[in-house]
Amino acid sequence: MKYSLTSTVLLLVTLALLHATEFHVAPNGNDANVGTSGKPFASLERARDEIRKLNVTGAYPKDGVTVWVHGGVYLRDRSFDLDARDSGQAGAPVVYAAVPGETVRLVGGKVIPAAAFKPANPAFCAAVIDPAARSHILQVSLKDFGVTDYGEIQEMFAVDFGSATHYLPAPLELAVDGRSMTLARWPNLVDDPAKARLGYIDAVRAVCRYIEGTTNPKTEPTKDYPTISFKDVKRLHSDFDVMEPSHTEAAPARIPRWHLPGDVWFGGGLVQGYSYSQHRVESFDANTWEVKFVSPVKVWATWGYKTMEVDQTFFFNVPEELDAPGEYYVDRKQGILYLYPPKTWNAQSEATVSVLNDVIVALEGCSHVRLRGLVLESTRTSGAYIEGGEDNVLENCTVRNTGVVGVQIGFGWQEPPKGAPRNNIGVPLKRLPGAYRHSLSTGINSQGTALNRNGGKNNGVDGGKIYDTGCGGVLLGGGDRKTLEPAGNFVRNAEIFRTDRRINRYAEAVVVDGVGNRISQNYLHDNLGGILYIHGNDQVIEYNEISRAVLASEDCGAIEIRQNVSQLGHRIRFNYLHDIGRTNVNAATRAIYCDNHSCGVEVSGNVFQRIGGRSIDPYSRCTISINNGYCHRVTNNLFIDNTTTITPWDCDAKGYAAWVGPLKARAWMSEKDVDVTKPPYSTRYPEFLKVYMAKDETALWNEISNNVFVNCSHYVKSTNKPVHMFPNLWLDEDPGFVDKAGGDLTLRPDSPVFQKLPGFQPIPFEKMRWAGKHLSSENIKQ
Repeated sequence: MKYSLTSTVLLLVTLALLHATEFHVAPNGNDANVGTSGKPFASLERARDEIRKLNVTGAYPKDGVTVWVHGGVYLRDRSFDLDARDSGQAGAPVVYAAVPGETVRLVGGKVIPAAAFKPANPAFCAAVIDPAARSHILQVSLKDFGVTDYGEIQEMFAVDFGSATHYLPAPLELAVDGRSMTLARWPNLVDDPAKARLGYIDAVRAVCRYIEGTTNPKTEPTKDYPTISFKDVKRLHSDFDVMEPSHTEAAPARIPRWHLPGDVWFGGGLVQGYSYSQHRVESFDANTWEVKFVSPVKVWATWGYKTMEVDQTFFFNVPEELDAPGEYYVDRKQGILYLYPPKTWNAQSEATVSVLNDVIVALEGCSHVRLRGLVLESTRTSGAYIEGGEDNVLENCTVRNTGVVGVQIGFGWQEPPKGAPRNNIGVPLKRLPGAYRHSLSTGINSQGTALNRNGGKNNGVDGGKIYDTGCGGVLLGGGDRKTLEPAGNFVRNAEIFRTDRRINRYAEAVVVDGVGNRISQNYLHDNLGGILYIHGNDQVIEYNEISRAVLASEDCGAIEIRQNVSQLGHRIRFNYLHDIGRTNVNAATRAIYCDNHSCGVEVSGNVFQRIGGRSIDPYSRCTISINNGYCHRVTNNLFIDNTTTITPWDCDAKGYAAWVGPLKARAWMSEKDVDVTKPPYSTRYPEFLKVYMAKDETALWNEISNNVFVNCSHYVKSTNKPVHMFPNLWLDEDPGFVDKAGGDLTLRPDSPVFQKLPGFQPIPFEKMRWAGKHLSSENIKQ
């Protein structure tokens, strides 16, 4: 009798589930429940498993399935994994959605209430902390919250062509009330976006010593820089009026206060002004004013000089520098977290420490899945990972305080070990980027620039926010470069900012690769380095507002593409780019940078305003820079209040010589990884094929036409002389803006531009702005 009753109950529950189109998950739920609103599950996995049953039995509902996730904090000690068994159907997706009006947080760490923090140990404060800060310092035992793995800070090297250390997992990190805190450092962060959110140590000179090393399996020699010196440091720039605030003179007196050797690190532009490197400090010599690293900064022999000046550098993880609101330090030996609370700290505040060494959500091989309105936060790697499948979308989600990136679409790449055979090019890397940018930009062992990262099709990010990530916002892969088959993956309607918390160069809001992907209608802003980096073919960048980029970098662009002539067909159109570049120094920053032989980019219908600042001729700072590349079209753009405009490469004999040499040296990119001389490339890009096969300079071209320059101090220039210019229009007066003072740069129908430049087409400026949301103080502070 008992057995019969139990069987009846189970049968009824099963029948109910077979016809269900929704399940409920809540923090106070129970996985033994049936998943209704009154009796919700406790875990996402439980709901996922019920959907698997629907797929197995063929009972998947024609209108799809929604998993309603009720508000609260869901602590994740493992990733939430979805695969092919968890798919929805076309037009009937599986949706994991926050209940409207409720905040759902998937947290890859531990939450510590304000009440758990106590005044710091007086002995610690007296021995370590500056007297002025001692009364502010709080502490908490991480062990009391079950946290014993604090991770380790590691050497990192971040550059546009990638490295194996570009995207390493983070150690334990701290956020308070949803905002990332800062490891104790000197100089302190500047809480002012105009000063680039970074303390300054100008042009610290690195002392070079020659030690043989290796950079790849061919055992190339390198120059190693084991020390930096603060003695006799030259100004970053000779002109006093552009000198940045400098802490260089204070360093020799400051550093002896620190207890060395310890776990102090030095980071910034140690190799080049456009790259980032960080190294652990071993010692400081008070007599020579030299800081010695535990391991030297390695530089390719062709790069290195006897001495090398480095820029935008700082010391971090320095307990003696725990002296500003929002800074913290972790005593890894004792398991104690010390905090100088932020100004917003109160009795209801909470601290979140990252613990998870994995992504929070992984979608691998599934299709037709939505994550809607969720908050993914505080993991040592990334928020979400998508590989393969189609029609998987993060809708209006918030991803924040992650150690690596916000969202990774497509697998990463694991470099082969040093000394491996030349035919060993590495293997795909799940859930981490690894060295994939190295492969895409330069190949690994001279192979791999056509790497297909299996980003699937029609996958992407739609709406929401991504911010305070460690090494980038979205890594958007998808599409096949060998066949030019597009993926149609996307990032749209999203706000992405401050994606460079751990590495402040080449940690862009979006990096796109593959073929036929789209970045549209986003607000991308506030990065010390670039905002958007383009690999692959036929990418579309449109209707975005991009601002406050390359604030503390050199020789780079807010939007950048470089290195490979076969990466053709990109369209950058109808974007509003403004307030970009370092305004107080000549740092060779640009809004768009087509560097090192990149070709075939269309730039049209964009508005460029207040790009750069001080300019030095002939080749220093510009709005658009074309460096040794051809087949570019820059047409129908509006340039307003810029210090310079466009520097194209010369289409003459000298330009041809500079074009052909590297072209032959990198022929494996354009004739082996892909072949631009054969279909589908020869038929897709016939104009480029003529340039590629050119025997002299007569076939070289860049088109710069139908552009309007308003109050721009320089017009179209190249490196050594004006180039042939197509019809363009230069004005010093208002060309008829609807309301420039109010921010509306639309040209009135009666604007004289349309009479003076008959080919100029109206630019839909109203579709290019982020509806004034960029004025929010939340987006600008820190």
